[in-house]
Order: sequence, then structure tokens, then C-alpha cells
Amino acid sequence: MVIKGAIKYVQIQPDVDLYDMDFQELSTHLRGFYWSLKFYLYCNNGKCPLKYAKLTQITGSKTARKDFAQVKKFFIIKGRNIEHKTVSADLRKAKKFFQDKRKAGLKSAKARSAALQQCSNSDAAKESKRNVNESKEKESKDDTKPHADSEKDLSISNSAPFRSEEQKLVLLTCELFDAITNSDKTTLRNIAAFVRKLAADRDDKKVFSAAYKLAQNAKKQGRKPIALYVDLMKKELGYTTNSS
Repeated sequence: MVIKGAIKYVQIQPDVDLYDMDFQELSTHLRGFYWSLKFYLYCNNGKCPLKYAKLTQITGSKTARKDFAQVKKFFIIKGRNIEHKTVSADLRKAKKFFQDKRKAGLKSAKARSAALQQCSNSDAAKESKRNVNESKEKESKDDTKPHADSEKDLSISNSAPFRSEEQKLVLLTCELFDAITNSDKTTLRNIAAFVRKLAADRDDKKVFSAAYKLAQNAKKQGRKPIALYVDLMKKELGYTTNSS
């Protein structure tokens, strides 16, 4: 039997039938025939072709023609289809409820997306300001610090080209984990900073992709994905909380 209806849940009104005098006069066999056909209508957009072979298939009755003649008064015949007034009304209510919930869900998702974007833009602006301050501080120190610090300066310089990738990783992981609290965002920024330094040491941009894949795995596997992400970073890439 093919079920075509897209609506999974419908609120039915059993008392409409139970308190109907005509329904109460039906035999057990005819009640089963009636409800089998009615359930089929609920699952197939409220319509069933008026074919006795089809009714036999739906109800399992060997006397479908005779049985339908006795319950026909409960149904509506439109063209070559069988319908039921209460079923059609219940399906319309269910469809409207589904559409309203979907609209509310889309509206909520849009609002959350806008909030995340605002959060990301704010974090990016703070990161950019921090980078400018670090650059100024570095230039100031370069004028006064001893030559012995040249190796450390070179390390900082090597990591600079990966700043954009670091910011990109922050934005991607914030969105992936729906990071809202300052604690979560700080954790993700610290991890991204560690990845930037690691990429600079290895001179390998692919470290960012590896870190993001670990984030995706954590999102799929754990009930506390950010904590799991930290654990995976420690195991796979050697991250420590004081390394950033």
C-alpha cells in the first residue's frame, strides 16, 4: 500500500464517531472496514480512488463492494475519489499547524543567524584591533630590544601571514558550535591562535583544515562538542591551554 501524505501527525476526534448513532449501529466488521478506509485517507492527503480492488487491498475485506455500500453515507464521493469531511478538516488543521511551526522555525533561525553574524563581526573587529596593537607594540620593542631576540622576532613574523586563516577558523568554529558565551568564544579564539603558531612553525596552511575537521568531528560525536574539540586538539595536534 502506497502512503503519499506528507503530514505525519494529525489530531483526530474519536468521539465524533463513537457518539454517532449511525456508527454505533455498524457491525464490528463494518467498523473495521470504515476505520481502515479512514486511516488510509489520513495517510494519503484525504483521497482514495473509488475502485473496489483498491478498497479490498486497503481493508482486507473480500466483500468490499457490499461493505462500502453500507458505510458510503459516512463518506463523500467527488468524481472518482472517496473523501471524508472530518478527515479533510483534520488534515487542513495539521497542515496549517505544520506551516506555522515551519515559519516560526525559519524566523528563529534567521534571528539566530543574524545574532551569530553580529557576534562574528564584533569578534573580528576586536581581533583586528588587537592585531594593530600587537603590531605597534612589536615595532616599539624592535627599536629597543637586544639582538639576541632576533630568533623570537622571526617566529612572530613567520606567523603573521596566517592571521587571516586564524580569524577564519574563529568565525567557522563559532558558527559550527553556536558559540554564545564569552567563555566558549575565548576557548575557540585560543585554539585558533595555537593553530596559527603551529602552522607558522610547520609552514603548512593545511593545519587549519585539520583543526576544523576535528571541530566537525567533535560536533558530530559529543554532547559537549567544544570540550570534546579541546580534547581532540590536545591528542591530535598537541594543544595545551597555556600554549596560546
